[in-house]
Amino acid sequence: MVALGNVVPTAATLAQQLAQVGDFLQAQGKQVTFVGNQVQFETAQQAARYNALITPLATQQRDLMNGLPPLLPLLKPSL
Repeated sequence: MVALGNVVPTAATLAQQLAQVGDFLQAQGKQVTFVGNQVQFETAQQAARYNALITPLATQQRDLMNGLPPLLPLLKPSL
C-alpha cells in the first residue's frame, strides 16, 4: 500500500499542472495559435509563463511512471 500512497499525490500533481496549462491556454483566447505540435504566443511574457507551466510536466510524468511498476500486479484482472 506504500506504493499507492506515492502514486496518488504524484498523479494529482500532474493532473493539477495539466489543468493549469489548459486554463492558461484557454485564457489567452485569440492571442495563442496552434501550428502542428507548436504553440505560438503574441508576447514573450505569454511564452515565458507557458514555458514555466510546461517545464515541470516531464519530470512529473516520469515520477508517475516510475511509481507505477509496483502497482501493476494489483491492476491485473483475476481469472
